[in-house]
Amino acid sequence: TTLGDGDAFEAVLEVPADSLSHGMQALSPGNGAFRESQGHTIEDFEIIRVVGVGGSGRVIQAYHKPSGQFRAVKVMSKARLFQQEQRLQRVITEKRIMARLRHPFVVSLHWAFQTSTHLFLVLDFCGGGELFFHMLQRGRFEECDAMFYFCEILLGVEYLHSQQVLYRDLKPENCLLDDDGHIRLTDFGLSKDNLTQSALFTSFVGTAGYLSPEMVARQ
Repeated sequence: TTLGDGDAFEAVLEVPADSLSHGMQALSPGNGAFRESQGHTIEDFEIIRVVGVGGSGRVIQAYHKPSGQFRAVKVMSKARLFQQEQRLQRVITEKRIMARLRHPFVVSLHWAFQTSTHLFLVLDFCGGGELFFHMLQRGRFEECDAMFYFCEILLGVEYLHSQQVLYRDLKPENCLLDDDGHIRLTDFGLSKDNLTQSALFTSFVGTAGYLSPEMVARQ
C-alpha cells in the first residue's frame, strides 16, 4: 500500500474517538507504559509507505525530518488493543523489552509515544526486508550464506538470553536484513523478560509452522 502526499498517521489506521472508553488508563501518558517522547511528535515524520500489517497494527516506513533518517514506525490502534487484554499486555511487554536492547543484530527502539487514538513505536528501518522473502526468491541459500545468517541469528539470540529475554517467535519473517545485509531480529510481542535459571514457561505460543516437535507434543 502506498500513501499519497499529505496523508497523516491518523489516516493509516483510523479509529472512532468514542471507541476508546475501555482501558484508557492502561496507557495514559502518566503511567509510564507509553509516555509522550520528549521533543518527538508524529508531525516530525513524513510517511513513505506501509511495509507490513499485523494483528495489532501496521508498520510504516517514514522519514524522520529532524534527523534526516528513515525509520520504521509501528502504528497501533488503542481501540483494537483494548478489545483484547492479552494483545494489550504484549504491546506493553514489547515496548519494555525493546527499550533496553542494544545489539548489532537486534532492531532498536528509538522512541515510543501516543496520541488519543494510537500508539507509536519508532524503530530501525531495515531496507533489506525479511529473510523469508530472500529465501523464497533464491529457493535455497548457499552454505556460506546460510552459515553467515545462522551465526548472526545465533549471536542475536545469545544476546537476548544474556538480557534475560526469551524470544519465543524466531522465524525467517522476524529476521530482517538491514541496508548492509546483516540480520536484525524484530517483533518481541511474544517474548518474556526477567528470566531466571529456574524459570519454567508452560504457555503455548509461537507460529505454527515453526514450532518444535516438543512444543506440538506438549512435552
